[in-house]
Amino acid sequence: MVHPVNEKWSGRWAALAASVLVVAIAGLVGSPAAAAAGETNDYAGTAGLLGLGTSARLLALGGAGVAAVADGTAIFYNPAALVRVGGTQLSSMYATQFDVADYLSVGAASGGWGAGLVQLGSAGNEYRDSFGNPTGVFDLSESVVVVGGARQAGAVAIGVAAKYYRQNLPGVKGWGLTADAGVLLTQGPVSLAAVVRNAAGTVVYDNGVSDRFDSEYVFGMAWRHGNLLWVGDFQAPNTLRGGVELTSGRLMLRLGGWSGRGSSAVTAGLGVVSGNLAVDYALQLEAYLPVSHRFSAGIRF
Repeated sequence: MVHPVNEKWSGRWAALAASVLVVAIAGLVGSPAAAAAGETNDYAGTAGLLGLGTSARLLALGGAGVAAVADGTAIFYNPAALVRVGGTQLSSMYATQFDVADYLSVGAASGGWGAGLVQLGSAGNEYRDSFGNPTGVFDLSESVVVVGGARQAGAVAIGVAAKYYRQNLPGVKGWGLTADAGVLLTQGPVSLAAVVRNAAGTVVYDNGVSDRFDSEYVFGMAWRHGNLLWVGDFQAPNTLRGGVELTSGRLMLRLGGWSGRGSSAVTAGLGVVSGNLAVDYALQLEAYLPVSHRFSAGIRF
């Protein structure tokens, strides 16, 4: 029997998540019309740092994991998975993007609630004239703050997250609000998930220019069989991600890959758990970019 108070709150969470999903679908349907009217999308996408990943574990699995995430990074990948987090967990990842920019992510989750910060920055970049002579320096930065929560209703979990985005460019600054919604269904060893990221919202710059967030639609599955975990994600319209994780005691070995958007990559990595501390490493071999290495760490209280 469901307690009336819990039933009321489950209904509110379901209504909120449904509202975000409807807005996102409306944006997806409306985008072809906007393109026909002459609107063009930038190459990297608005708030591109949101696609860099915040978990070395999932990056080693090809970036898949909306149905498998169960730590402090759930706030970034699938807010519905916040219900899986036991106790209080902190997760972090730091990287240097191709020796140019510093990238940091921090996520925290407890009791079905979560919060996170992602920051990308590059300082001391040189201005150069037409002859290649340095004429000054400038800084670039992007950051996102995200907060959200999830509720369980039987085998189904529903989660939502709100994001505040800020960007500083030479001579111009921008900010915007957007939201994610996720659903997670778990039946025995199988989990299915659907996530809408950046469902609505616009980045507004102080020079009068505005740019809509690029919505993402991800569907994922996870299947655990003994000490093996298989994961797969499909990100519309054409990106496939997948991987497998083998657990042996405190050691996890991972292999994966992804393909889509005109590129592909092979990924691998490992993880070690010692008490309440987990450390993960990921290696990515992408078709057109240098080899990348990622380390992340998490702790449970």
